[in-house]
Formats: sequence, C-alpha cells, structure tokens
Amino acid sequence: MVRSSDHVQTTGDTKGGRGVMQRRVANQKGDIPHPESTTPSSKHNALRDDQQHLSERLNRFWYAYDVTASRLAVFRVALFLVLALDSFEQISRAYNYAHAPGGYHLPHIMGMDLLPWGPSPTTMLTCWLLQFFLALRQACGLGSSSEMIVFASTKAYTVLVSQIDNYQHHYLTVLLLIICCFISWHNTSLRQPNSTPSTTSDVWPVRLILVQLSITYCWTAITKMNPHWVSGDILPLTIGPESVHAISLFGPSALSIVSISTTALELLLCVAIHLPSQSLLRSVAFVAGVMMHCIMGSSGLRIGRFSELMVVLYLLIAPSFVITLGARLLGTVSRMAYMFCDRVSNIIPLASLSYKIIILFVVHVLAYCIIHAAGV
Repeated sequence: MVRSSDHVQTTGDTKGGRGVMQRRVANQKGDIPHPESTTPSSKHNALRDDQQHLSERLNRFWYAYDVTASRLAVFRVALFLVLALDSFEQISRAYNYAHAPGGYHLPHIMGMDLLPWGPSPTTMLTCWLLQFFLALRQACGLGSSSEMIVFASTKAYTVLVSQIDNYQHHYLTVLLLIICCFISWHNTSLRQPNSTPSTTSDVWPVRLILVQLSITYCWTAITKMNPHWVSGDILPLTIGPESVHAISLFGPSALSIVSISTTALELLLCVAIHLPSQSLLRSVAFVAGVMMHCIMGSSGLRIGRFSELMVVLYLLIAPSFVITLGARLLGTVSRMAYMFCDRVSNIIPLASLSYKIIILFVVHVLAYCIIHAAGV
C-alpha cells in the first residue's frame, strides 16, 4: 500500500521506508540542516572561527613561552663570551685578506664588492677587535641596544664581504645577532629568581631563535639524505682519523649507523625543542642535543666554535635546575671578577672609558703581531 501527501511519502511499513519518512519530516521541521540549505553567511562564520582559532594558536606559539629573566641572563653571558672568543680567534686570519687572488675578494652577497671600504687586514682587524670589545660588554651586562646593532652590523660585514671566511656557522651567527637586537638585555639579571618572567617583548625573539635552530637542523638533515652519507662514506672525510678509528671498532657498519642516527636525531630535534617545558621529550632533546654537539666538537671537525655556539643555544630549553646552577656559578665568577678589577684599579686607575678602549686595542694589536710573527 502506498500513502502519499504533500509533505510525506512512504512506500510501505518497511524499516527503510520509515527511515526515509522520519528524515524527511525532521528535515522539514529544521532539526537536521540539509547540505543544500547552507547559507553564505554560515560559511563566512565558520571561516572566521577557523581564522580566529589559528590566530590564537599562533599567539600561543610566539608569546606563551616560558622565558624567565634569569634564563636570558645565563644565555646572554654564555652566548657573548663564545662570540668574544670567536672574534678573538679570527684576529690571526686578518693577514689572509692581503693575499686575495688578484686583489679581488668574492663576496657572499652580490654587490658588497662595490662598497667603498673593501676587506683589508686593517679593516678586518678593526672590526674583529670591535666585535670582541662589544661582545665582552654585552656579556657583562654593560652593552646597550645601539651597541648590539653595531655588533650585528660589523659581524655581518666581516662574514659576508669575502668568501675567505668559509665557516658556514657564521651565517647562523649573523642571523642570531640580528634577532638578539630585539631582546631587552638590560632587563635580565643573574640575581633575579628563576621564576621571574621576562617581558613579553623578549618572548618572540627567543622563539624565533628556536625556529632558526629548527630550520638549520631540517636543512642539514635534508642535505644528508643521499646514498653517500647513508652508506657512511662521507663521514670519514669530515672527522679526524682518531674518531674514525674509534667508530670502526664497533664493526664495519658502524659508520653507516652513526650517519643515519645523526640525521634521525636532527629531524627529531627540529620538533622536540618546541615542546612545552613539562614534556619529557624536551628534556631528552636537551641532553641528546648537547651530547651530539659535544661529540662533534671533539671529533676533529673543522667547524670553529660552532659546537660551543649550539650548546649555548640549548640553554633556552634547559631544565630549570640547570639555569639555577648556571646563575649561581656565573654569579660567583662575576663577584671574583669585580674584586680583581677593583684591585687593578687601585694600582692603575682607569677612570675614563676611552683609556680602556685604547689600552684594549693596543693589547690586541700586539697579540696579532705576535701571532703573525709566529706564523700561525
């Protein structure tokens, strides 16, 4: 039997027929929205909700990060001490800029060879000494934001003006210094408790440093995804013979295992360094990353101070007890340094900052002459 009306039509008392009738009646009452009845305004509201949700997630990513003033202070001291040491070690390379082929320097960026001041031993030596001095001032908490800009500018010049500087990690150093120009270092102190939060404006630069670190790891892992690296053929060409011999003692496939493990660890660190501080995987990433770079630094790789720089960057994700111990240690060292400076000032009064700069410049020029005379 078939029963029909203006609104409902069924084809018997079968279960399927009753289901069709119930859905049509519910549709007419407005209980279940029909796909064809979706209006443009509802689509617009859904899109707006998705955009707001994405904006909230991005705000949490960039600004809801556990950065304390003491963490930034420990990071500041360690970072700029490493950069000061790196600048000092570059002094012995200043003489290389006097022997470029044909007197021409190939820059890393097109157009830098048109600058009125080209790379010369005097120019490079002056820049490195200035970097050394500014790095020490930042490490001691005496630097200003303008000095930070000068430091980043001179570092970019010495790295990009000539390909004689062949340390690849100096690119990363330039990017880090540019980011550090946006951090209020004067708001950081080793005397502040580890629970004291930093200002909101200091959070996003720290997150950006970690993003830059992830990009470095990701690109490094991508470049290693080739048969020569996976097979372990490239690794013996990059590390020292002692390290190659030590790895080979574990078997013929040990070099391949180390190569693959390094790539896998770098891919893991890309993500793990951004996890919340309560995450166990983040603590594992801190230990694994520090150990990896310590091993790299002692394996004979010719990478300058890259390992030390990367270990310092891991202070940004270090557990709280590490930051507390670091702040206490650096506080003790700083008090001893101030006592030493007070005793020296009683013997040789250096009231004017200009005198300090002149004496520092003379000392480093003499050091450069001694190093060059020794043929280093």
